[in-house]
Amino acid sequence: IKVFLKKRLASYAMPSLIVVWDKLPLNPNGKVDKPKLQFPTNNQLALVSANVASEIDESEFDDTEREVRDLWLSVLPTKPASVSVDDSFFDLGGHSILATKMIFTLKKQLNIDLPLGTIFKYPTIKAFAGEISRIRESGEVKTTAEAVPVYDYAADAKKLVETLPASYPSRENFNPAETKNINVFVTGATGFLGSYIVANLLNRSNAVTTFQVFAHVRAKDEKAGLERLIKAGTTYGTWNTKFADNIEVVLGDLSKAQFGLPAEKWFNLTNNIDVIIHNGALVHWVFPYLKMRDANVISTINVMNLAAEGKPKFFDFVSSTSTLDTDYFFNLSDKLSAEGKTGILESDDLHGSSTGLGGGYGQSKWAAEYIIRRAGERGLRGTIVRPGYVTGFSENGSCNTDDFLLRCLKSGVQLGKIPDISNTVNMVPVDQVAQVVVSTSLNPPKENELAVAHVTAHPRILFKDYLYSLRKYGYNVEIEDYASWRKTLESAIIDKNQDNALYPLLHMVLDDLPGNIRAPELDDSNAVASLKKDAKWSGFDRSAGAGATPEQIGIYIAFLNKVGYLPAPTGSATLDLPSIT
Repeated sequence: IKVFLKKRLASYAMPSLIVVWDKLPLNPNGKVDKPKLQFPTNNQLALVSANVASEIDESEFDDTEREVRDLWLSVLPTKPASVSVDDSFFDLGGHSILATKMIFTLKKQLNIDLPLGTIFKYPTIKAFAGEISRIRESGEVKTTAEAVPVYDYAADAKKLVETLPASYPSRENFNPAETKNINVFVTGATGFLGSYIVANLLNRSNAVTTFQVFAHVRAKDEKAGLERLIKAGTTYGTWNTKFADNIEVVLGDLSKAQFGLPAEKWFNLTNNIDVIIHNGALVHWVFPYLKMRDANVISTINVMNLAAEGKPKFFDFVSSTSTLDTDYFFNLSDKLSAEGKTGILESDDLHGSSTGLGGGYGQSKWAAEYIIRRAGERGLRGTIVRPGYVTGFSENGSCNTDDFLLRCLKSGVQLGKIPDISNTVNMVPVDQVAQVVVSTSLNPPKENELAVAHVTAHPRILFKDYLYSLRKYGYNVEIEDYASWRKTLESAIIDKNQDNALYPLLHMVLDDLPGNIRAPELDDSNAVASLKKDAKWSGFDRSAGAGATPEQIGIYIAFLNKVGYLPAPTGSATLDLPSIT
Protein backbone atom coordinates (compact mmCIF):
# COMPACT_ATOMS: atom_id res chain seq x y z
CA ILE A 1 0.00 0.00 0.00
CA LYS A 2 2.78 2.43 0.89
CA VAL A 3 4.64 1.75 -2.35
CA PHE A 4 1.41 2.48 -4.23
CA LEU A 5 0.71 5.70 -2.31
CA LYS A 6 4.26 7.06 -2.63
CA LYS A 7 3.55 7.68 -6.30
CA ARG A 8 0.44 9.72 -5.51
CA LEU A 9 0.88 11.50 -2.18
CA ALA A 10 3.24 14.06 -0.70
CA SER A 11 5.54 12.65 1.98
CA TYR A 12 3.64 14.26 4.85
CA ALA A 13 0.38 12.66 3.65
CA MET A 14 1.75 9.12 3.71
CA PRO A 15 0.11 6.95 6.40
CA SER A 16 2.44 6.07 9.24
CA LEU A 17 0.18 3.27 10.42
CA ILE A 18 -2.27 1.04 8.58
CA VAL A 19 -5.06 -0.67 10.53
CA VAL A 20 -6.82 -3.46 8.59
CA TRP A 21 -10.57 -4.01 9.10
CA ASP A 22 -12.85 -6.47 7.38
CA LYS A 23 -15.39 -3.69 6.87
CA LEU A 24 -15.91 -0.07 7.92
CA PRO A 25 -18.55 0.76 10.58
CA LEU A 26 -21.56 2.53 9.09
CA ASN A 27 -24.16 4.82 10.63
CA PRO A 28 -27.93 4.51 9.88
CA ASN A 29 -27.49 6.77 6.81
CA GLY A 30 -24.99 4.38 5.26
CA LYS A 31 -22.02 6.69 5.79
CA VAL A 32 -18.80 5.77 7.56
CA ASP A 33 -19.28 6.16 11.33
CA LYS A 34 -16.01 7.97 12.04
CA PRO A 35 -16.35 8.04 15.86
CA LYS A 36 -16.33 4.24 15.83
CA LEU A 37 -13.09 3.98 13.88
CA GLN A 38 -10.29 2.55 15.98
CA PHE A 39 -7.75 5.03 17.34
CA PRO A 40 -4.20 3.60 17.41
CA THR A 41 -3.12 2.13 20.75
CA ASN A 42 -0.01 3.31 22.60
CA ASN A 43 1.83 0.20 21.47
CA GLN A 44 0.93 0.87 17.85
CA LEU A 45 2.05 4.50 18.11
CA ALA A 46 5.34 3.43 19.66
CA LEU A 47 5.79 0.98 16.81
CA VAL A 48 5.24 3.80 14.30
CA SER A 49 8.05 5.87 15.86
CA ALA A 50 10.37 2.88 15.64
CA ASN A 51 9.35 2.15 12.05
CA VAL A 52 10.03 5.72 10.91
CA ALA A 53 13.61 5.34 12.03
CA SER A 54 13.91 1.88 10.54
CA GLU A 55 12.59 3.01 7.14
CA ILE A 56 15.24 5.74 6.77
CA ASP A 57 18.16 4.74 4.59
CA GLU A 58 21.08 6.21 6.55
CA SER A 59 23.47 5.70 3.63
CA GLU A 60 21.50 8.33 1.69
CA PHE A 61 22.50 11.12 4.12
CA ASP A 62 25.85 12.72 4.79
CA ASP A 63 26.64 14.05 8.27
CA THR A 64 25.18 17.54 7.73
CA GLU A 65 22.07 16.20 5.98
CA ARG A 66 21.56 13.85 8.93
CA GLU A 67 21.77 16.82 11.34
CA VAL A 68 19.19 18.71 9.31
CA ARG A 69 16.90 15.69 9.04
CA ASP A 70 16.96 15.03 12.79
CA LEU A 71 16.44 18.72 13.53
CA TRP A 72 13.40 18.86 11.25
CA LEU A 73 11.91 15.70 12.69
CA SER A 74 12.27 17.18 16.18
CA VAL A 75 10.04 20.17 15.32
CA LEU A 76 7.51 18.55 12.96
CA PRO A 77 4.23 17.67 14.74
CA THR A 78 3.74 14.43 12.78
CA LYS A 79 6.59 12.13 11.87
CA PRO A 80 6.48 11.22 8.15
CA ALA A 81 6.47 7.57 7.12
CA SER A 82 9.76 8.03 5.24
CA VAL A 83 12.34 10.75 4.68
CA SER A 84 14.75 11.34 1.81
CA VAL A 85 17.34 14.04 1.08
CA ASP A 86 15.06 15.50 -1.60
CA ASP A 87 12.07 15.97 0.73
CA SER A 88 11.21 19.60 1.45
CA PHE A 89 10.45 20.97 4.91
CA PHE A 90 6.97 21.95 3.74
CA ASP A 91 6.19 18.64 2.04
CA LEU A 92 7.08 16.90 5.31
CA GLY A 93 4.41 18.94 7.13
CA GLY A 94 6.23 22.15 7.99
CA HIS A 95 4.85 25.68 7.65
CA SER A 96 6.10 29.22 8.25
CA ILE A 97 5.54 29.20 12.03
CA LEU A 98 7.30 25.85 12.41
CA ALA A 99 10.04 27.23 10.16
CA THR A 100 10.61 29.98 12.72
CA LYS A 101 10.94 27.40 15.48
CA MET A 102 13.28 25.31 13.34
CA ILE A 103 15.59 28.23 12.54
CA PHE A 104 15.90 29.23 16.21
CA THR A 105 16.42 25.60 17.26
CA LEU A 106 19.15 25.41 14.62
CA LYS A 107 20.80 28.45 16.16
CA LYS A 108 20.80 26.94 19.64
CA GLN A 109 21.75 23.36 18.74
CA LEU A 110 24.20 23.83 15.85
CA ASN A 111 25.33 27.43 16.48
CA ILE A 112 24.28 28.41 12.96
CA ASP A 113 22.35 31.67 12.62
CA LEU A 114 20.41 31.69 9.34
CA PRO A 115 17.77 34.18 8.15
CA LEU A 116 14.31 32.64 8.04
CA GLY A 117 14.12 33.19 4.29
CA THR A 118 16.78 30.51 3.84
CA ILE A 119 14.25 27.70 4.28
CA PHE A 120 12.11 29.11 1.47
CA LYS A 121 15.10 29.44 -0.84
CA TYR A 122 16.57 26.04 0.08
CA PRO A 123 13.55 23.97 1.18
CA THR A 124 14.93 20.41 0.81
CA ILE A 125 17.17 18.59 3.27
CA LYS A 126 19.92 18.40 0.64
CA ALA A 127 19.78 22.09 -0.32
CA PHE A 128 19.41 23.36 3.26
CA ALA A 129 22.31 21.20 4.45
CA GLY A 130 24.35 22.48 1.51
CA GLU A 131 23.84 26.06 2.68
CA ILE A 132 24.90 25.12 6.22
CA SER A 133 28.01 23.43 4.84
CA ARG A 134 28.83 26.53 2.78
CA ILE A 135 28.64 28.72 5.88
CA ARG A 136 30.79 26.39 7.93
CA GLU A 137 33.43 26.11 5.22
CA SER A 138 33.56 29.88 4.73
CA GLY A 139 34.04 30.40 8.46
CA GLU A 140 30.96 32.61 8.82
CA VAL A 141 29.58 32.74 12.34
CA LYS A 142 26.43 34.52 11.33
CA THR A 143 24.72 35.25 8.06
CA THR A 144 22.38 38.05 7.11
CA ALA A 145 19.36 38.22 4.86
CA GLU A 146 21.73 38.91 1.97
CA ALA A 147 22.89 35.29 2.22
CA VAL A 148 19.70 34.37 0.38
CA PRO A 149 20.06 35.58 -3.22
CA VAL A 150 17.54 38.31 -4.16
CA TYR A 151 15.60 37.73 -7.35
CA ASP A 152 15.79 40.51 -9.94
CA TYR A 153 12.16 41.56 -9.64
CA ALA A 154 12.68 44.71 -11.71
CA ALA A 155 14.06 42.77 -14.67
CA ASP A 156 11.16 40.34 -14.40
CA ALA A 157 8.67 43.23 -14.44
CA LYS A 158 10.28 44.76 -17.53
CA LYS A 159 10.08 41.43 -19.33
CA LEU A 160 6.43 40.95 -18.38
CA VAL A 161 5.56 44.35 -19.85
CA GLU A 162 6.17 42.75 -23.25
CA THR A 163 3.03 40.65 -22.70
CA LEU A 164 0.74 43.69 -22.32
CA PRO A 165 -1.73 44.74 -25.02
CA ALA A 166 -0.63 47.56 -27.30
CA SER A 167 -3.33 49.89 -25.93
CA TYR A 168 -6.10 50.30 -23.38
CA PRO A 169 -9.31 52.27 -24.00
CA SER A 170 -9.35 55.39 -21.80
CA ARG A 171 -12.45 55.91 -19.71
CA GLU A 172 -14.03 59.35 -19.29
CA ASN A 173 -15.00 60.70 -15.88
CA PHE A 174 -18.34 59.85 -14.29
CA ASN A 175 -20.95 62.55 -13.82
CA PRO A 176 -22.49 61.96 -10.35
CA ALA A 177 -25.64 63.85 -11.33
CA GLU A 178 -26.34 61.73 -14.42
CA THR A 179 -24.71 58.30 -13.98
CA LYS A 180 -27.43 55.74 -13.25
CA ASN A 181 -25.52 52.46 -12.94
CA ILE A 182 -21.90 51.64 -12.14
CA ASN A 183 -20.64 48.05 -12.21
CA VAL A 184 -17.51 47.50 -10.12
CA PHE A 185 -15.35 44.38 -10.29
CA VAL A 186 -13.64 43.79 -6.91
CA THR A 187 -10.96 41.24 -6.05
CA GLY A 188 -10.05 40.31 -2.48
CA ALA A 189 -13.65 40.99 -1.51
CA THR A 190 -13.73 38.50 1.38
CA GLY A 191 -10.69 39.98 3.12
CA PHE A 192 -10.64 42.60 5.87
CA LEU A 193 -10.13 45.65 3.64
CA GLY A 194 -12.16 44.05 0.85
CA SER A 195 -15.24 43.78 3.06
CA TYR A 196 -15.08 47.51 3.77
CA ILE A 197 -14.55 48.33 0.10
CA VAL A 198 -17.67 46.34 -0.84
CA ALA A 199 -19.70 47.99 1.92
CA ASN A 200 -18.47 51.46 0.95
CA LEU A 201 -19.62 50.90 -2.63
CA LEU A 202 -23.01 49.41 -1.82
CA ASN A 203 -23.83 51.98 0.85
CA ARG A 204 -23.53 54.65 -1.87
CA SER A 205 -26.53 53.59 -3.92
CA ASN A 206 -28.98 56.52 -4.01
CA ALA A 207 -31.82 57.96 -6.04
CA VAL A 208 -29.48 58.73 -8.96
CA THR A 209 -26.79 56.03 -9.00
CA THR A 210 -26.97 52.31 -8.27
CA PHE A 211 -23.77 50.36 -7.68
CA GLN A 212 -23.47 46.71 -8.62
CA VAL A 213 -20.49 44.78 -7.24
CA PHE A 214 -19.03 41.90 -9.23
CA ALA A 215 -17.06 40.19 -6.47
CA HIS A 216 -14.35 37.71 -7.33
CA VAL A 217 -14.49 34.89 -4.78
CA ARG A 218 -12.74 31.54 -4.58
CA ALA A 219 -15.54 29.02 -4.09
CA LYS A 220 -17.03 25.88 -5.64
CA ASP A 221 -20.06 27.80 -6.96
CA GLU A 222 -21.80 31.20 -6.81
CA LYS A 223 -23.94 30.24 -3.80
CA ALA A 224 -20.89 29.24 -1.77
CA GLY A 225 -19.14 32.42 -2.93
CA LEU A 226 -21.97 34.62 -1.66
CA GLU A 227 -21.92 32.74 1.64
CA ARG A 228 -18.21 33.56 1.97
CA LEU A 229 -18.95 37.24 1.34
CA ILE A 230 -21.73 37.25 3.92
CA LYS A 231 -19.56 35.47 6.47
CA ALA A 232 -16.69 37.92 5.97
CA GLY A 233 -18.99 40.94 6.11
CA THR A 234 -20.67 39.62 9.26
CA THR A 235 -17.31 38.92 10.91
CA TYR A 236 -16.03 42.44 10.23
CA GLY A 237 -19.35 44.15 10.93
CA THR A 238 -19.93 45.48 7.39
CA TRP A 239 -22.72 43.25 6.09
CA ASN A 240 -26.21 44.49 5.28
CA THR A 241 -28.81 42.01 4.06
CA LYS A 242 -29.77 44.49 1.32
CA PHE A 243 -26.32 44.06 -0.25
CA ALA A 244 -27.13 40.63 -1.69
CA ASP A 245 -29.40 42.11 -4.39
CA ASN A 246 -26.50 44.17 -5.75
CA ILE A 247 -23.77 41.52 -5.71
CA GLU A 248 -22.83 39.11 -8.46
CA VAL A 249 -20.23 36.49 -7.57
CA VAL A 250 -17.47 35.90 -10.13
CA LEU A 251 -15.55 32.64 -9.90
CA GLY A 252 -12.29 31.85 -11.65
CA ASP A 253 -8.53 31.72 -11.15
CA LEU A 254 -6.90 35.15 -11.38
CA SER A 255 -3.52 33.59 -12.14
CA LYS A 256 -4.93 32.22 -15.42
CA ALA A 257 -5.65 34.11 -18.64
CA GLN A 258 -9.27 35.34 -18.68
CA PHE A 259 -9.48 33.77 -15.17
CA GLY A 260 -9.99 30.41 -16.88
CA LEU A 261 -13.61 31.42 -17.58
CA PRO A 262 -15.64 30.33 -20.62
CA ALA A 263 -15.43 32.84 -23.48
CA GLU A 264 -19.03 33.99 -23.01
CA LYS A 265 -18.57 34.83 -19.30
CA TRP A 266 -15.35 36.70 -20.03
CA PHE A 267 -17.05 38.64 -22.83
CA ASN A 268 -19.91 39.63 -20.51
CA LEU A 269 -17.46 40.87 -17.88
CA THR A 270 -15.46 42.97 -20.33
CA ASN A 271 -18.61 44.63 -21.63
CA ASN A 272 -20.39 45.18 -18.29
CA ILE A 273 -17.68 46.37 -15.91
CA ASP A 274 -17.09 50.12 -15.50
CA VAL A 275 -14.52 50.10 -12.67
CA ILE A 276 -11.95 47.53 -11.53
CA ILE A 277 -10.66 47.51 -7.94
CA HIS A 278 -7.85 44.97 -7.71
CA ASN A 279 -7.45 44.47 -3.99
CA GLY A 280 -6.69 40.74 -3.89
CA ALA A 281 -3.13 39.69 -3.04
CA LEU A 282 -1.08 37.09 -1.24
CA VAL A 283 0.34 38.77 1.85
CA HIS A 284 3.22 37.04 3.61
CA TRP A 285 6.12 38.34 5.67
CA VAL A 286 8.66 35.77 4.50
CA PHE A 287 7.77 34.20 1.14
CA PRO A 288 10.27 35.04 -1.62
CA TYR A 289 9.29 36.83 -4.84
CA LEU A 290 8.92 33.71 -6.97
CA LYS A 291 6.48 32.20 -4.49
CA MET A 292 4.29 35.34 -4.71
CA ARG A 293 4.72 36.09 -8.40
CA ASP A 294 1.61 34.29 -9.71
CA ALA A 295 -0.69 35.66 -7.00
CA ASN A 296 0.56 39.25 -7.00
CA VAL A 297 2.10 39.96 -10.40
CA ILE A 298 0.66 37.60 -13.02
CA SER A 299 -2.81 37.98 -11.51
CA THR A 300 -2.50 41.77 -11.76
CA ILE A 301 -1.76 41.49 -15.48
CA ASN A 302 -4.76 39.18 -15.96
CA VAL A 303 -7.09 41.51 -14.04
CA MET A 304 -5.73 44.48 -15.98
CA ASN A 305 -6.50 42.64 -19.21
CA LEU A 306 -10.14 42.99 -18.24
CA ALA A 307 -9.66 46.72 -18.86
CA ALA A 308 -8.14 46.12 -22.29
CA GLU A 309 -11.32 44.69 -23.80
CA GLY A 310 -14.92 45.80 -24.08
CA LYS A 311 -16.03 49.11 -22.61
CA PRO A 312 -13.43 51.55 -21.20
CA LYS A 313 -12.80 51.12 -17.46
CA PHE A 314 -11.03 52.77 -14.55
CA PHE A 315 -8.42 50.52 -12.93
CA ASP A 316 -7.68 50.91 -9.22
CA PHE A 317 -4.81 48.85 -7.76
CA VAL A 318 -4.31 48.42 -4.02
CA SER A 319 -0.55 48.30 -3.59
CA SER A 320 1.53 48.89 -0.45
CA THR A 321 4.09 51.27 1.00
CA SER A 322 6.30 48.16 1.16
CA THR A 323 7.38 49.23 -2.34
CA LEU A 324 9.28 52.10 -0.65
CA ASP A 325 11.18 50.08 1.94
CA THR A 326 14.73 50.87 0.84
CA ASP A 327 17.47 53.12 2.22
CA TYR A 328 17.03 55.40 -0.79
CA PHE A 329 13.49 56.37 0.23
CA PHE A 330 14.23 56.44 3.96
CA ASN A 331 17.06 58.90 3.31
CA LEU A 332 14.98 60.92 0.83
CA SER A 333 12.17 61.12 3.38
CA ASP A 334 14.55 62.43 6.04
CA LYS A 335 15.91 65.01 3.59
CA LEU A 336 12.44 66.21 2.55
CA SER A 337 11.26 66.40 6.17
CA ALA A 338 14.34 68.46 7.10
CA GLU A 339 13.42 70.86 4.29
CA GLY A 340 9.90 71.23 5.68
CA LYS A 341 8.27 69.24 2.87
CA THR A 342 5.51 66.68 3.28
CA GLY A 343 7.37 63.57 2.12
CA ILE A 344 7.86 61.21 -0.82
CA LEU A 345 5.92 62.52 -3.81
CA GLU A 346 3.19 60.40 -5.40
CA SER A 347 4.76 61.16 -8.78
CA ASP A 348 8.00 59.33 -7.90
CA ASP A 349 8.73 56.58 -10.44
CA LEU A 350 10.05 54.14 -7.76
CA HIS A 351 13.39 53.76 -9.52
CA GLY A 352 14.92 54.18 -6.06
CA SER A 353 13.54 50.78 -5.03
CA SER A 354 14.14 48.89 -8.28
CA THR A 355 16.83 47.17 -6.22
CA GLY A 356 17.18 46.80 -2.48
CA LEU A 357 13.71 45.59 -1.50
CA GLY A 358 14.30 42.61 0.78
CA GLY A 359 10.86 41.03 1.10
CA GLY A 360 9.04 39.07 -1.59
CA TYR A 361 5.77 40.89 -0.88
CA GLY A 362 7.22 44.36 -1.46
CA GLN A 363 9.10 43.10 -4.52
CA SER A 364 5.91 41.64 -6.02
CA LYS A 365 4.01 44.87 -5.42
CA TRP A 366 6.87 46.87 -6.99
CA ALA A 367 6.79 44.65 -10.08
CA ALA A 368 3.00 44.96 -10.36
CA GLU A 369 3.19 48.76 -10.03
CA TYR A 370 5.87 49.00 -12.71
CA ILE A 371 3.72 46.99 -15.12
CA ILE A 372 0.61 49.06 -14.34
CA ARG A 373 2.46 52.34 -15.00
CA ARG A 374 3.54 51.02 -18.39
CA ALA A 375 -0.11 50.18 -19.10
CA GLY A 376 -0.92 53.76 -18.09
CA GLU A 377 1.40 54.92 -20.87
CA ARG A 378 -0.77 52.86 -23.24
CA GLY A 379 -4.05 54.50 -22.25
CA LEU A 380 -5.08 52.82 -18.98
CA ARG A 381 -6.63 55.30 -16.57
CA GLY A 382 -6.94 54.89 -12.83
CA THR A 383 -4.92 54.92 -9.63
CA ILE A 384 -2.33 52.95 -7.71
CA VAL A 385 -3.22 53.24 -4.01
CA ARG A 386 -0.46 52.68 -1.44
CA PRO A 387 -1.66 52.05 2.13
CA GLY A 388 0.64 51.38 5.07
CA TYR A 389 -0.78 49.54 8.10
CA VAL A 390 -4.54 49.03 7.78
CA THR A 391 -5.98 49.09 11.30
CA GLY A 392 -9.43 48.56 12.84
CA PHE A 393 -12.73 50.29 12.13
CA SER A 394 -12.51 53.80 13.55
CA GLU A 395 -15.91 53.65 15.28
CA ASN A 396 -15.79 50.33 17.17
CA GLY A 397 -12.29 48.94 16.60
CA SER A 398 -13.44 45.85 14.67
CA CYS A 399 -10.29 44.41 13.15
CA ASN A 400 -8.33 41.48 11.84
CA THR A 401 -6.43 40.25 14.91
CA ASP A 402 -3.81 38.49 12.78
CA ASP A 403 -2.04 41.80 12.37
CA PHE A 404 1.52 42.84 13.18
CA LEU A 405 0.61 45.95 15.18
CA LEU A 406 -2.01 44.12 17.23
CA ARG A 407 0.41 41.26 17.87
CA CYS A 408 2.80 43.89 19.24
CA LEU A 409 0.13 45.10 21.66
CA LYS A 410 -0.61 41.58 22.88
CA SER A 411 3.07 40.75 23.17
CA GLY A 412 3.53 43.86 25.32
CA VAL A 413 0.82 42.69 27.71
CA GLN A 414 2.26 39.15 27.81
CA LEU A 415 5.84 40.31 28.45
CA GLY A 416 5.09 43.41 30.48
CA LYS A 417 7.74 45.07 28.31
CA ILE A 418 7.68 47.19 25.15
CA PRO A 419 10.64 48.30 23.00
CA ASP A 420 11.86 51.89 22.98
CA ILE A 421 11.56 52.55 19.23
CA SER A 422 10.90 56.10 18.01
CA ASN A 423 9.92 55.42 14.39
CA THR A 424 6.59 56.87 13.29
CA VAL A 425 3.88 54.36 12.37
CA ASN A 426 1.73 54.89 9.29
CA MET A 427 -1.46 53.30 10.65
CA VAL A 428 -4.84 54.26 9.18
CA PRO A 429 -8.32 52.92 10.08
CA VAL A 430 -9.72 50.44 7.56
CA ASP A 431 -12.79 52.57 6.80
CA GLN A 432 -10.56 55.51 5.82
CA VAL A 433 -8.39 53.27 3.63
CA ALA A 434 -11.51 51.88 1.94
CA GLN A 435 -12.71 55.43 1.42
CA VAL A 436 -9.47 56.35 -0.36
CA VAL A 437 -9.64 53.21 -2.52
CA VAL A 438 -13.22 53.77 -3.60
CA SER A 439 -12.77 57.54 -3.99
CA THR A 440 -9.78 57.12 -6.30
CA SER A 441 -11.54 54.33 -8.26
CA LEU A 442 -14.50 56.59 -9.07
CA ASN A 443 -12.60 59.88 -9.22
CA PRO A 444 -9.00 59.35 -10.40
CA PRO A 445 -6.91 62.31 -9.24
CA LYS A 446 -5.38 62.95 -12.67
CA GLU A 447 -7.46 63.73 -15.75
CA ASN A 448 -5.46 62.05 -18.50
CA GLU A 449 -2.97 59.76 -16.80
CA LEU A 450 -2.63 56.94 -14.34
CA ALA A 451 -1.66 58.29 -10.92
CA VAL A 452 -0.51 57.16 -7.46
CA ALA A 453 -2.35 57.99 -4.22
CA HIS A 454 -0.58 57.60 -0.88
CA VAL A 455 -2.59 56.69 2.21
CA THR A 456 -0.81 58.31 5.14
CA ALA A 457 -1.91 58.75 8.73
CA HIS A 458 -3.10 62.13 10.05
CA PRO A 459 -1.66 62.20 12.66
CA ARG A 460 1.15 59.67 12.82
CA ILE A 461 2.29 58.24 16.15
CA LEU A 462 5.64 56.98 17.42
CA PHE A 463 5.85 53.19 17.70
CA LYS A 464 6.73 53.34 21.42
CA ASP A 465 3.87 55.79 22.10
CA TYR A 466 1.45 53.47 20.31
CA LEU A 467 2.48 50.58 22.54
CA TYR A 468 2.68 52.72 25.69
CA SER A 469 -1.01 53.53 25.21
CA LEU A 470 -1.46 50.20 27.00
CA ARG A 471 -0.12 51.83 30.17
CA LYS A 472 -2.53 54.76 29.85
CA TYR A 473 -5.45 52.31 29.75
CA GLY A 474 -4.37 50.30 32.76
CA TYR A 475 -1.98 47.63 31.49
CA ASN A 476 1.25 47.11 33.43
CA VAL A 477 3.93 47.58 30.78
CA GLU A 478 7.37 49.16 30.95
CA ILE A 479 9.61 50.56 28.21
CA GLU A 480 12.94 48.80 27.60
CA ASP A 481 15.70 49.72 25.19
CA TYR A 482 15.46 47.57 22.07
CA ALA A 483 18.53 45.41 22.83
CA SER A 484 17.21 44.49 26.29
CA TRP A 485 13.67 43.95 25.04
CA ARG A 486 15.00 41.70 22.29
CA LYS A 487 16.76 39.49 24.88
CA THR A 488 13.65 39.45 27.08
CA LEU A 489 11.44 38.31 24.20
CA GLU A 490 13.89 35.69 22.94
CA SER A 491 14.35 34.25 26.42
CA ALA A 492 10.60 34.11 27.07
CA ILE A 493 9.86 32.25 23.83
CA ILE A 494 12.96 30.14 23.18
CA ASP A 495 14.28 29.42 26.68
CA LYS A 496 11.11 29.50 28.79
CA ASN A 497 8.74 28.32 26.01
CA GLN A 498 6.21 31.00 26.96
CA ASP A 499 3.30 31.86 24.70
CA ASN A 500 3.76 35.15 22.89
CA ALA A 501 1.87 36.80 20.04
CA LEU A 502 5.12 37.69 18.23
CA TYR A 503 6.33 34.09 18.00
CA PRO A 504 5.39 33.71 14.28
CA LEU A 505 7.31 36.93 13.51
CA LEU A 506 10.46 36.31 15.55
CA HIS A 507 12.59 36.47 12.43
CA MET A 508 11.51 40.07 11.92
CA VAL A 509 11.38 41.43 15.46
CA LEU A 510 14.67 39.88 16.63
CA ASP A 511 16.60 40.70 13.47
CA ASP A 512 16.21 44.48 13.23
CA LEU A 513 12.77 45.64 14.32
CA PRO A 514 13.64 49.37 14.27
CA GLY A 515 14.83 49.01 10.68
CA ASN A 516 12.01 46.71 9.64
CA ILE A 517 9.26 49.12 10.70
CA ARG A 518 10.73 52.33 9.27
CA ALA A 519 8.09 54.22 7.32
CA PRO A 520 8.99 57.19 5.09
CA GLU A 521 6.89 60.33 5.31
CA LEU A 522 4.48 60.59 2.38
CA ASP A 523 2.86 63.36 0.39
CA ASP A 524 -0.80 62.49 -0.23
CA SER A 525 -2.01 65.33 -2.48
CA ASN A 526 -3.59 62.96 -5.00
CA ALA A 527 -5.48 61.07 -2.31
CA VAL A 528 -6.80 64.36 -0.93
CA ALA A 529 -7.87 65.49 -4.41
CA SER A 530 -9.89 62.32 -5.01
CA LEU A 531 -11.45 62.46 -1.54
CA LYS A 532 -12.60 66.04 -2.17
CA LYS A 533 -14.11 65.07 -5.55
CA ASP A 534 -15.77 62.09 -3.93
CA ALA A 535 -17.74 64.24 -1.51
CA LYS A 536 -20.31 64.56 -4.32
CA TRP A 537 -20.83 60.79 -4.23
CA SER A 538 -20.49 59.97 -0.55
CA GLY A 539 -22.07 63.09 0.89
CA PHE A 540 -19.21 63.86 3.26
CA ASP A 541 -15.61 65.03 2.97
CA ARG A 542 -12.93 62.74 4.47
CA SER A 543 -9.99 64.55 2.88
CA ALA A 544 -8.62 65.55 6.32
CA GLY A 545 -7.61 61.92 6.77
CA ALA A 546 -7.41 59.76 9.89
CA GLY A 547 -4.66 58.27 12.02
CA ALA A 548 -3.66 57.15 15.49
CA THR A 549 -4.76 59.38 18.35
CA PRO A 550 -4.80 58.10 21.96
CA GLU A 551 -8.59 58.01 21.74
CA GLN A 552 -8.50 55.94 18.54
CA ILE A 553 -6.05 53.46 20.04
CA GLY A 554 -8.32 53.24 23.07
CA ILE A 555 -11.14 52.10 20.78
CA TYR A 556 -8.87 49.38 19.38
CA ILE A 557 -7.86 48.21 22.86
CA ALA A 558 -11.51 48.19 23.99
CA PHE A 559 -12.44 45.98 21.04
CA LEU A 560 -9.54 43.60 21.68
CA ASN A 561 -10.57 43.44 25.32
CA LYS A 562 -14.19 42.76 24.38
CA VAL A 563 -13.37 39.84 22.06
CA GLY A 564 -10.86 38.32 24.50
CA TYR A 565 -7.73 39.01 22.46
CA LEU A 566 -6.41 41.10 25.35
CA PRO A 567 -7.17 40.45 29.04
CA ALA A 568 -8.84 43.14 31.10
CA PRO A 569 -6.41 45.76 32.45
CA THR A 570 -5.46 45.34 36.11
CA GLY A 571 -3.32 48.42 36.75
CA SER A 572 -4.10 52.06 37.38
CA ALA A 573 -5.24 53.97 34.31
CA THR A 574 -5.06 57.60 33.30
CA LEU A 575 -7.64 57.08 30.54
CA ASP A 576 -10.88 55.09 30.61
CA LEU A 577 -11.50 52.51 27.91
CA PRO A 578 -14.36 53.70 25.70
CA SER A 579 -17.64 51.81 25.55
CA ILE A 580 -18.10 50.19 22.12
CA THR A 581 -20.92 48.25 20.46
